[in-house]
Amino acid sequence: MQQEKHTRPLDMPEIMRRKFTLIELLVVIAIIAILASMLLPALNQARARGYAATCINNLKQIFTAQTLYASDYEYFCPGRTTSATIGFNEQYMAPTLRPYLGKTAVPFESWDDMHEFMASKPWICPAQSDRGPNTFSYAPNSFYLATTNLKMTKTRQVYSNVYAAMPDARVPGFAPSRVYFLMDCGYKLDSPAEKKESEIHVVDRGQFEDNTTVLADFRHSGYKNVAMMDGSVKPIRKGMTQYELVMRPEVP
Repeated sequence: MQQEKHTRPLDMPEIMRRKFTLIELLVVIAIIAILASMLLPALNQARARGYAATCINNLKQIFTAQTLYASDYEYFCPGRTTSATIGFNEQYMAPTLRPYLGKTAVPFESWDDMHEFMASKPWICPAQSDRGPNTFSYAPNSFYLATTNLKMTKTRQVYSNVYAAMPDARVPGFAPSRVYFLMDCGYKLDSPAEKKESEIHVVDRGQFEDNTTVLADFRHSGYKNVAMMDGSVKPIRKGMTQYELVMRPEVP
């Protein structure tokens, strides 16, 4: 007679055979939530650093483009007007720098054309969350106060309170690494809410830092990125800027 084969259950520890209780599940969920809350700030900081690095790279690209432009136009940075340029095609550096950034050198026919172009790389900062269709990420120094008050050399008035400057322009008493060239900007607070229009040049510290009419937008953890006249890019916080858009002498 053939003997029956019986299988016996595997011996498993008691803790592996019993079910989780509701309290134990809640404890596990709480631990996961705590770990996530600890990791999220680090991830946000890493993302912010990535945004700041992209912004710095944008400013350096634009600075390189304006240097190439200057070598073709009497060694003046964008802002220099000619009889062939009108309106927005002479008031901002974006139209003049397009061919030096691999773009088609066709004049803008409307402000909408320009705003659309300014929403593309390298003109847009990824950290600029508060923006509208007419908001720029960057604006150049008008050099108006640096020229009239600080006697900045090698500049030329092109209209109103805006000057064109040579790349080797100097402000007596300030190294080129302390003279602002291109900087993060926000928008005019008195502009229509649906547009959020930016200034096309920054004239003074009042426009650089928050005041009643301009959102300065220190969007990189309380700092702005600023391309200096020597091509370096520095983070600038409030209080580091003189009225004429140069770094205060006592700031290292």
